Amino acid sequence: MVELRLMVNDVKSGKTYKKVIPEVGSFVGMKIGDKFSGDLIEMKGFELQITGGSDDSGFPLRADLPGSVKRKLLVTKGFGAKKLTRKGELARKTVRGGNITNDTAQINAKIISGSGNVESSLGIKEKEVITESKVE
Repeated sequence: MVELRLMVNDVKSGKTYKKVIPEVGSFVGMKIGDKFSGDLIEMKGFELQITGGSDDSGFPLRADLPGSVKRKLLVTKGFGAKKLTRKGELARKTVRGGNITNDTAQINAKIISGSGNVESSLGIKEKEVITESKVE
């Protein structure tokens, strides 16, 4: 079993934080779009929503694919597909369903409500901030 990387996005500040969780257990059965309490990851007073993720092989999770199986889909756009150049062009890409399983290696989530300092509630130092973008 692999450890789970949880990428927490603070929409207000535009920063993304990485938190490593030793087990996937508390997230198994959830799917993209589900909301969960920050108490699961020691962020008391926050509520988060799952926005995406990837499995242990690096394949992205897609919300429009039910279950947790790997499939090779013909896609024109969206997660798992780069921008195609010709009109009507399709690409066959491997993706995984939007449900969280033991094979999930990363979960992306965003903060939808809560008060307080995100960095202090996660126990993260400023060096561990992954990205910082300007919010307009």
